[in-house]
Amino acid sequence: RQLATGMALSPFNPNTRRCVTSTPLEPVAAFVMANLARVRGTGAVLDPYAGSCATLLAAARLAPGCRTVGVERLHSGYVNL
Repeated sequence: RQLATGMALSPFNPNTRRCVTSTPLEPVAAFVMANLARVRGTGAVLDPYAGSCATLLAAARLAPGCRTVGVERLHSGYVNL
C-alpha cells in the first residue's frame, strides 16, 4: 500500500529539457545531494560541472530563495556561465 507521495520529478527529467552533457545526473540523485548539502533559502549553490543543471534545479526547488550558479565548458573550449 502507498503511504505517501513525493513531488513529481518529471519536470526535472533530463529527457524533457536541453542538456549539454551526455551523462546527466538523475533527478533523484540531485535531490539527495541537495538534501545532504542542507540547501537553505538564503544560501548559494555553485555547480562547477552544470551540464544538465540537475543539481541547481533540485536546490532551487528545495530552497526557492537560494542563489544558484552553474559553470560549464562548451565543446568549443569556452566557459559558459
